[in-house]
Amino acid sequence: MRRKSTVFLLLYLLPGAALYAAQDNSTKSPWSVDLEVGIGYDSNAYLSPDNAYTDYAPTIPVAVTPVTRSGMFMPVSLDLEYDGRGSKKFGFVGSYSFDGDFYADSDTKNANEYNHKVSAGAEFLLKSKGRREDTIRVEPYYVVHDKTYFNRDTGDQMVSNLGTDLSDRYSYKLTGLMVELKRETTRIQHSIHLEMATRDYVEPTSTAFDSYDHDYFRVGGDVEFELADPTKLTVGYDYYTRDYDEWRARDLTGTSVDGTRREYVYNQVGASLRQKLNADVTLYLDYTLTDRADQYLGYSDYVKNEYGLRLIYSKNRLRLKAKASWWERDYDNAYAFDEPTQDDMNYKSAEYSLKGDYDLDEHHGVWAEAKTIDQKSTDLRYEYDRTQIMVGWRWEN
Repeated sequence: MRRKSTVFLLLYLLPGAALYAAQDNSTKSPWSVDLEVGIGYDSNAYLSPDNAYTDYAPTIPVAVTPVTRSGMFMPVSLDLEYDGRGSKKFGFVGSYSFDGDFYADSDTKNANEYNHKVSAGAEFLLKSKGRREDTIRVEPYYVVHDKTYFNRDTGDQMVSNLGTDLSDRYSYKLTGLMVELKRETTRIQHSIHLEMATRDYVEPTSTAFDSYDHDYFRVGGDVEFELADPTKLTVGYDYYTRDYDEWRARDLTGTSVDGTRREYVYNQVGASLRQKLNADVTLYLDYTLTDRADQYLGYSDYVKNEYGLRLIYSKNRLRLKAKASWWERDYDNAYAFDEPTQDDMNYKSAEYSLKGDYDLDEHHGVWAEAKTIDQKSTDLRYEYDRTQIMVGWRWEN
């Protein structure tokens, strides 16, 4: 019922937005399109572990030798946006986005993944001061996500010991609503947002497996401080929850408990310092602290610290974006492999990326990107390295 109502709303609003835009006498089109298509190489399509390891999750530990699968893939992204407000006090807004990775070889096809998102709503102008505006946006949205649940050691579709096909367990449909208030006319700019969503996963054919369906709620905001002419500090806070319908919670030994369901509560604080080094180069320093509380007994509590550095160069037709981030996630009560005889659960990761974008003319451009991830964990099933190298073409209007 929720999905049908959302689709109906979108089909109703988008034609209305187009009609509304047709009445606008301005020369600027309310529509914008950005399409990127590329070809790339992935060194580890299934995020397979680096080395052979012993899996302690089964009742009897099993020796595992992972097989790393590499190959070519095609990244595709499309962003279509409609802004019917322009300079008016009210207008319809909407968007459609698609992003996906499509792998060329038969032994990496299970790594295919894509995401559709469509939204339609309204934006209201509350106040303006020069180019600055205070606005409120109300935007329902709908998402379709497709991802294969595969065995990371082999790349094969996941099947249970009893033969149940679990390959669709990570695919879902999501219905949500986003409300955002932005204040730009005040001396200290700030924004407040509220989001609610219901995520419906594909259900396994056997009732022996818990459902991942859950409700999501988020409320938060951020504040911007102009410290000096080239320096800006943004500080944000989010409180959000994930309340699962049926997925059983774990006790302090890592065992799922019948008659329970998981509920996670998150508190997240972040800060970003922007420094313009000159007219062409901007530097960002980022930090995010996330604290998750497992509302049952606390087995899945964790604290995550993430540090980031971004450098952006833009001049004439060329744009370069370099990013480095490091994060660590510590679980106070959980064990690697969910096995009490093993070490405490811990993850560490270092991620680096570099993307260059060059405009050929007003609408066309070319780009190249390289990304690498090195993740370590006390749970050796999730310790891996991955490098992706891509080149592509871009069209925008």
